[in-house]
Amino acid sequence: MYTTVQLEKPFNPLLGETFQSYFLDGTRVYVEMISHHPPIGNFHMQDPESLYEFYGHYEFKAKVASNALHLRTEGPNHLVFPDGQHITFIVPNKKVGGMFWGDRTITHDETFTIEDKQNGWKCVVLFDSKRHDRV
Repeated sequence: MYTTVQLEKPFNPLLGETFQSYFLDGTRVYVEMISHHPPIGNFHMQDPESLYEFYGHYEFKAKVASNALHLRTEGPNHLVFPDGQHITFIVPNKKVGGMFWGDRTITHDETFTIEDKQNGWKCVVLFDSKRHDRV
């Protein structure tokens, strides 16, 4: 699971702004900011060989508490395959420590649930908040 991405083009998420790009393998990426307050963005990825479709939306929420930034991205992610398998998940909350002093750390809060309701399976990943990664 990636904790961050880096864009080569600045994406200033103003209402209605879109970002369209592709990966070297031909995968197409589309992003649009659909709400400014609260900030909500839609995304859609298309595999060039139609092996999968990945789409969803995020509502970004942040709160500063003491020396930490608490980040939530509400909104479902959908991963759909040609055989009809449909996997859904929501990105887990993050806590970025060391915002003002000390080491910069990132910890994932709570759980990460991945579901395939059609096939009746569910995976729950529990994060150990005592461990963290340095950035």
